[in-house]
Amino acid sequence: MNPFRRFTLPALGAVMLVSAFGTAGAQNLNSLLKPKAASSPASDATSKTTEEEQKEAASKLQAAKEARQAMEDNNLAARVTSLGLPDTLTTSMKASADEIARNYQSALDTLTGLINIEHELAAKQAEEPPAPPQTEEAVEKMRQQLAALRQRSQSARMQARLDQSLLDRQKTASETAAQQLRRATEDFDSAEDADKPKATLLLEEAKLKNDAAESGIFLLSWRLYADEVQTKLTEIGIRNLESSLISSGLDTIFNEQRGQAALAQIEQQRQAIEKQILNFRDTARSLQDTIKNQREKLTALGEGATPEQKSPLERKIALASDAASFADRLLRAAELQLAGLDTTANCWKAALAVVADPSASNLTKARDLSARILEDITMWRDEIRRNIEDGQKKIEDFALTEGAVDGQDRKLDTIRQELVRQRAAQLRDTGDMVEDLDAIANQLNTESRQRLSEQSLTEKASQGVDRVQDTLTRIWNTELFTTEDHVFEKGQLVPRQRGVTLGKVLMAVACLAIGFFLCRVVSRGVSNHIRRRFLVDSARAIVVEKALFIPLIAALFLTTLSWLHIPITAFAFLGGALAIGIGFGVQTLMNNFISGMILLAERRIKVGDIIEIDGHLGRVTGLGTRCSNVQKFDGVEVLVPNSYFLEKNVVNWTLSDPHHRYDFIVGVAYGSPLEKVMELFQRALKEQPHVLESPASRVFFETFADNSLNFHFYYWLDVRTADTGQVGSDIRMRIDRLCRENNIEIAYPQRDIHLRTSTPIQVELLK
Repeated sequence: MNPFRRFTLPALGAVMLVSAFGTAGAQNLNSLLKPKAASSPASDATSKTTEEEQKEAASKLQAAKEARQAMEDNNLAARVTSLGLPDTLTTSMKASADEIARNYQSALDTLTGLINIEHELAAKQAEEPPAPPQTEEAVEKMRQQLAALRQRSQSARMQARLDQSLLDRQKTASETAAQQLRRATEDFDSAEDADKPKATLLLEEAKLKNDAAESGIFLLSWRLYADEVQTKLTEIGIRNLESSLISSGLDTIFNEQRGQAALAQIEQQRQAIEKQILNFRDTARSLQDTIKNQREKLTALGEGATPEQKSPLERKIALASDAASFADRLLRAAELQLAGLDTTANCWKAALAVVADPSASNLTKARDLSARILEDITMWRDEIRRNIEDGQKKIEDFALTEGAVDGQDRKLDTIRQELVRQRAAQLRDTGDMVEDLDAIANQLNTESRQRLSEQSLTEKASQGVDRVQDTLTRIWNTELFTTEDHVFEKGQLVPRQRGVTLGKVLMAVACLAIGFFLCRVVSRGVSNHIRRRFLVDSARAIVVEKALFIPLIAALFLTTLSWLHIPITAFAFLGGALAIGIGFGVQTLMNNFISGMILLAERRIKVGDIIEIDGHLGRVTGLGTRCSNVQKFDGVEVLVPNSYFLEKNVVNWTLSDPHHRYDFIVGVAYGSPLEKVMELFQRALKEQPHVLESPASRVFFETFADNSLNFHFYYWLDVRTADTGQVGSDIRMRIDRLCRENNIEIAYPQRDIHLRTSTPIQVELLK
């Protein structure tokens, strides 16, 4: 292999023309099959229209089919076999070509459907909302349409998330394929003439895999965009139907009669679920008793029982345990259903609160409550869907199990299967409940927002003041931390949890500031009075002032904390402040210590490595906890802090490969025998024992210089074992000796002097 030989692009194109694909196949795969990858291709103002992209996809599909047919026409399998490559290469290349055609066919179908959706979206955007319904029957029909649209919107969003996930994985696969293509291109460029056909075929395989990955990105990008357009279409329909229902005045959620009826229905559902819970508990208790009895029988058999005696009991225990597990699931799910009913009831109660008092505060509470519920519903839907699938799979598994052996087994198996069916029905009921809750929360959110937007300027200002007041109150009552205090209660010391809020801290700071000023005034006034009354000098008066001021401050501090119910243990953080101060003092020490641990764990720098850091080049002789030793090649040792290795650029000459290339230039005189010179120079490199055989050392005739014919030497050394300076010196000395032995002149700078003889040269003799 020749690592320095590179082919130009025209040469690469010439080689590809003789490949099995032929001229047309190569051009199709290299120029036509370049898919466009964008998450929303049609959203860019400079991009093509969907119709133009459809035509382009059809062109790429045709090119892919022609390239696939070229494989058959040029007998790809025979070519692979003749080059000694595995047969799997043929299968891989054909599979990649088929994948390209399949992706572009799917993209063409997606674009065709997308054109219809875009036309429908444009028409939907231009049309007016439907007329408001005038009867209850029309309202119910419009509600059903709205529920169907919301379901479609949810499905479109879920499909968009799935397509986005697939697109992300496809992009990762495309990056991997691109890396493989680059490596195959490098191998092709450095291949010898004899290995060129094999390298060409491997390059074609890498190109096919890369094109297949890019075609997948093209397909998924357009699918994702189609999901977005479909979502927009359904959202417009939802908004139009919601607007019509609200305008009718018949479907408003802020209706006392409707709200009271809904709460009554919820109460009936609650009673039914509570009865189910009692039945599930009785069933679970009965199954646990069965498990207990069978285990007692199994224990009574003793260790000497045969497998034939144990097997029936173990089977009954397994059946009862499985059934009990489903009974527990039914019980927990029923309790969750009650929680769901409570959530639905809260929505109706919020709506009735607005009916009783249509203030901005109640509307805001209804809006915020519905928004939180809508955020949780997506998670509930996914969980219910997974549980339904698991339950269905369990029913199918039960259908495949062997029949019961005796009557009790059949009874337990029947109970188990009945519980599984009840579980599936329960999940479907829960799904319906979630959909009803979604519709109610959506309506509550929409109508709350609409009423809030229709408020007058005065109402909005009042609402803003209320929000600011609520926000300030919430901030004022925000707990910063909690502490534990002890109080006497009925003659016993009882622990109490104390919450320290921001308001308490601010009040404490204000009280301490005012109290500090008053303590200063009192202590100073008392000191001045004592000095005047008892004729005390100023120095002693100051001592009296300080002696009085400090107890007053301590009493003020304790009184303030007691008044605000802040335990003194809340200020234990003062001890932590001291620890923080010490921490800052040893920050640099810990930084270097942790950096040393990271260096030892990552092993990017090891003892014996040759590195260059902060202008120092040398060998690592030790890795310490705080600093590391680097011995320069002049014998000087440098202590480098470990943090430098992580914060600065470090050149590690022996990190992954200790082999490095060196080069120099030698010039010989014009007229020297070049073939002989080349032979002698290559001989000088081969005779040096430290020069590596792989990668091979090379000598190139580089240029016709001003004074010499220049030859460029390239050779590789193992920097761990070779003295690079000494090896270079030995090679140059050997070159000089060989040139003198073979009468080859090493060139040196020369200058020609020309004398003009048209006029005589004046010569003067001086004494």
